[in-house]
Amino acid sequence: MGYTHYWYRVKVLPKSKFALAIADFKKIMPILDHIGVKLAGGNGSGSTEITTDAIIFNGMEKCGHSK
Repeated sequence: MGYTHYWYRVKVLPKSKFALAIADFKKIMPILDHIGVKLAGGNGSGSTEITTDAIIFNGMEKCGHSK
């Protein structure tokens, strides 16, 4: 048994609110990187994806931590 955290939101955000979410995410990304939190694309590899239609990220699959 493990710990799982779920996050729910409305399926569609108005463009103006989504634009605010994008701006917030772009502000916090350098801070996370500075403190050592490395983000990857949705499958744990590659780069995060930030577009006007999606914000896709995950922790790195190969982050260097032991299992």
